[in-house]
Amino acid sequence: MKAKTDYSKVGPGIDGAAAPGRKTGPRRWLWPVAGLAVLAVLIIVVAVACGGSDSGDSGSKTEAIKTAHGPSALVDGVPRGYTHDKAGALTAAVNFIQAISQAGVGRLDAAALREHAVGENPSPSLQSALGASSDRVEHDDTTFNSVPLVATVTNFTPEAATVSVWGESISQMRTGGPDSPLGVSTLYSTTTVTLAWEGGDWKATDWAFEPGPKPEDARFPEDGPLSQPGGQGLYVFYRD
Repeated sequence: MKAKTDYSKVGPGIDGAAAPGRKTGPRRWLWPVAGLAVLAVLIIVVAVACGGSDSGDSGSKTEAIKTAHGPSALVDGVPRGYTHDKAGALTAAVNFIQAISQAGVGRLDAAALREHAVGENPSPSLQSALGASSDRVEHDDTTFNSVPLVATVTNFTPEAATVSVWGESISQMRTGGPDSPLGVSTLYSTTTVTLAWEGGDWKATDWAFEPGPKPEDARFPEDGPLSQPGGQGLYVFYRD
């Protein structure tokens, strides 16, 4: 008959002796060492995922990032790498509108925007918008932010998508000379971006802009973008 275990004797031994039945030796260091190894691997993975890199082939500065539907990288400050679905197209359109806004105040190179985010055959209206944002000089006391409020994919195929973005633009700048007060103005507008799936990414090919509607406008065309369900969440990624 097997003897019963006396649990009253389980525990640390006297004067540092081991408890009955417990093996001594280097095995007790296994878990701390394994924990340190896992921590080191995690640190390396995070550093690789978040760190920037310079592409030696094109001279472009690429920063790797990770979001649900893109972008997956910033190349020369331009978001790139979107998922091949409606959410990816919607995110690409919102980011492109913000990118043009940043180029318009000199915070982003319009030539880089054209190279990384515009399709092979841009429409005249898109070329005009890009031209208006070229060669701008950044001013420390000028701010312009484009905030998406409702973004809607009005047409979608695997090869092309049309996205309507109703949003608010907020600008802050001097009202006169260098010593004049700062003024703030707002504008509600609707921007429509057409995109094509080229080179494994969504690229802008057409652009349309019109003011309004304002929030207090209770009526809008029944067949307009705001009469359709908008995308969920904020599809904003622009950052310094």
